[in-house]
Amino acid sequence: MVNTKVIAVAAVAILVVAGIGIYVTTSGDDDTQKGGFYSWDPTVLEVNGAYSNSTPSLLTMLDDLYEGIYGNLPSTDNIDINSIPSEDLWPYEKYVTVNDDGTLSVRTYNSSSTGKTAPNAVTSIESTAEKVVCYTAAYVDTIYNILLSYYEEDMGNSPKADARLWEIVVGVSSDCKSALESDFNIKVPSSVLIFDLGEKLVTYSEQLANECAEDENIVIFMTEYNIRSTNAKITEETVNSIENNTNGKVKFVFLLSNSLSMVLSNTEMIGSILGIDYTEEFINDALVDIYAIKSEIKNMALQEKYTVYVETASGKAAGSGNLITNLLTEILDMDNIADSLTLMESKLSDEQIINSQPDVIIFYSNDSRTMDEKMRVPV
Repeated sequence: MVNTKVIAVAAVAILVVAGIGIYVTTSGDDDTQKGGFYSWDPTVLEVNGAYSNSTPSLLTMLDDLYEGIYGNLPSTDNIDINSIPSEDLWPYEKYVTVNDDGTLSVRTYNSSSTGKTAPNAVTSIESTAEKVVCYTAAYVDTIYNILLSYYEEDMGNSPKADARLWEIVVGVSSDCKSALESDFNIKVPSSVLIFDLGEKLVTYSEQLANECAEDENIVIFMTEYNIRSTNAKITEETVNSIENNTNGKVKFVFLLSNSLSMVLSNTEMIGSILGIDYTEEFINDALVDIYAIKSEIKNMALQEKYTVYVETASGKAAGSGNLITNLLTEILDMDNIADSLTLMESKLSDEQIINSQPDVIIFYSNDSRTMDEKMRVPV
């Protein structure tokens, strides 16, 4: 059985190579007497759900989950990327190709290639992007992590990365701004344009056209969900309007991440689009970290896998096909009791969870319920 404790992962975006603190609280009470999910004495963890997205902060979550479940992280001091057997390297695909003429061919999504495990549409970008617009906070966090690594700075002591971030990111959606400040602790300055999806963005296309009058290339990062959601028609019209009004100087890149492999692919691609050729070192560090974790778990020779249950703030069970369960099952070698469910579409009954008695239970830090409510303590 895993050691019983409650772990809250700090809701601050910090580069994985810089490390992040975890807060461990062990209750002095005999929680098993409370009943509910406490009755079998599981390990309970809280994680920042914002990290479960296309951002290198997902790797921070991986490290924290390992520490919460297995103990201290294994050392990587004596591991070199070139010494890892090829069959043990965590796989990822290249989503960007640098052509002989200096243009970039970027793998993305369009209306005919949505919901896939990898992008299969291709868009051409004339050269590296001078400016970027983001709809999703995770994409800003990705750029920030790349800059922190490039300048060898840590968040909180990062004047170069802070300044450069907002030279690159010139516009964010209103939802993106809120998430950056609440979930990633990244303050958006007043110089950044704030806009919404829909008619307001069509108006914003005129501002983008003016920006491109200076002959600058702008890339807009959006999630693949925008082209398969209820706003898909508006999004398609907006994309066409902006690209036509800017003579192709503005390009849309749609991203999706259902696995750690896709996060690595997206991080490399975003670095290439920005012209920051530092992501190879960053990804190599990540691959070494993953290899060390998987090797250490294998060396533990556990009699049986730990079981895990993940519950979102809305009370839904995290099934297969999402990032956090990908980390838990594929890297941390656990069995997800809700694996038969897809994404986060369904719930398990309290009876099903209690009958399964998972060794580890994970909640999101933005869940407003009390811990006793989440743990189904009888009133």
